[in-house]
Amino acid sequence: MPPYAPYNLAKEAVRALTRSAAREWGPDNITVNNLLPVADTWGAGPNTPPPTNALGRHGSPELDIAPVALFLAGNDSRFITGSSLTPDGGQIIDGAR
Repeated sequence: MPPYAPYNLAKEAVRALTRSAAREWGPDNITVNNLLPVADTWGAGPNTPPPTNALGRHGSPELDIAPVALFLAGNDSRFITGSSLTPDGGQIIDGAR
């Protein structure tokens, strides 16, 4: 099995579950979304390869991921449901590597 297959399968299962839950709980005015950061957001260490995303930098959990999570948890996202947000600096543009 290719090395990315289990990871990609699990991520797609989370997306499907998110959409199903959003449809089921929407009539109760409950929104369901998910946050799918990539491993590249964990920051650079001494042995970390250079970033491969469109922005050309590693993401910060505190500066790049947490604000998206807070947005989803707040009232400003009240009309967003069934969505998957991928704060990855544009890495998703290149597809699975």
